Amino acid sequence: MNESERRLLEADAQRRMPTGETERPRALGSISKVIFDVAHGTDVRDAIREGVDFSTRTFGIRAAFEFNGVNITVDYASNPDLIVRDYHRALNGFVKGEVGPFSKEKLPIKTLEREARILEERERDLLGKTPEA
Repeated sequence: MNESERRLLEADAQRRMPTGETERPRALGSISKVIFDVAHGTDVRDAIREGVDFSTRTFGIRAAFEFNGVNITVDYASNPDLIVRDYHRALNGFVKGEVGPFSKEKLPIKTLEREARILEERERDLLGKTPEA
């Protein structure tokens, strides 16, 4: 992430901070990340939003959890919509490793074209196969 992207994320976090907060939240002591278990049946969007809320309330401690085999980490400045997008990309095998806490707002055109082509090929393969008797 470049400096301009980081500044935009921090400005967004400042905008979303509770009234009266003027400084960037700082992690308490030496705790920088808390790992959570997500309840069965939870929607990924809700889990991500709760993680961002936790990070805001705890002055910047990151929230991490595993969801359907994808490791997700969020921060008070994480954009939940971008984390959800990258979660779905990870489910399709396009993101390796951890998703978050900061996702790029715009993906390169070549990346989007490659992923669309792979998804098309997968769909064609699935539709082209017939069940064996």
